[in-house]
Formats: sequence, C-alpha cells, structure tokens
Amino acid sequence: MDDRTEAPTADEEPVEEGEAYDKEEVKSAKEIVQYLTKTTKTLQIYLPNNPIHQKFINELAEKIQRHLTEHGPLRLRIKQFELFCSGQSVYENSNRMESLAFKLFIDGLRELSFHPGIEKEELITFLEVIGKRGRETMWTTTS
Repeated sequence: MDDRTEAPTADEEPVEEGEAYDKEEVKSAKEIVQYLTKTTKTLQIYLPNNPIHQKFINELAEKIQRHLTEHGPLRLRIKQFELFCSGQSVYENSNRMESLAFKLFIDGLRELSFHPGIEKEELITFLEVIGKRGRETMWTTTS
C-alpha cells in the first residue's frame, strides 16, 4: 500500500493525525529546511572563498538533489511562522528577526518549490536573498 497522498494546496489545512503522507519525504524536507537556515546564517558570517562557506552550500545542494531524486519536487507551504511539507510542519520559529518562514511570508510568498534541474548558482542566489537582514524586501521594484 502506498502511504502517499496528494500534498495539500496552500489553502488547505495540515494533514490530520492518522492520515497518510510520505514520512520519509517529510523527514527529508525537515532536514533540508534545518540545513537551509544554518547555511543562510553561515553565509552571513563567512566570506564566499571560505571553505566553511563552500562546505555548507555543497552539502545543502546535495541534500536537495537527493530529495529531488527520491521524492520529486520539494514543495513547502508557508505560514507566518511555519513551513509545511505534505501538510506536516517541518519548521517553526516565532522570532520575527530569525524566522525563515516569517521572512518569506512578509514578502508575500505562500509556497516555495525546488524542482529537479535546480542549479547550484540558483541556490546560492536564493540563499543570498533570504539571508538579507532586517525587513529588506526580497524583490525590488522600479518606479
């Protein structure tokens, strides 16, 4: 029996206890989000030519590629202080200054997806954007 269900859309509530979801996919997503937040912090501390900087980026890229190979696209639903995968919470932080979910949410994002074929350079650009401090917006507009 396949214990996967359709992932909820952004408007749906999390999967209720007892409903089927792919536990390995959720576990992988949780690990990626944890590493994503660590890598973002690391990029703020170390210069791009620092081996630690490169190590974190390479390991995050590997984790994402492994997830994409094993589970397909990684889709994260965004709430104000929480991220969900397949209706299950994979990240929660209510600190507005530190919360990855909050940074994405205040910029209007409600879902974030990583798809097969993502390149390391795209990942680095994404990390640089979400790593900006304060309430800077992710997108610039021209007037």
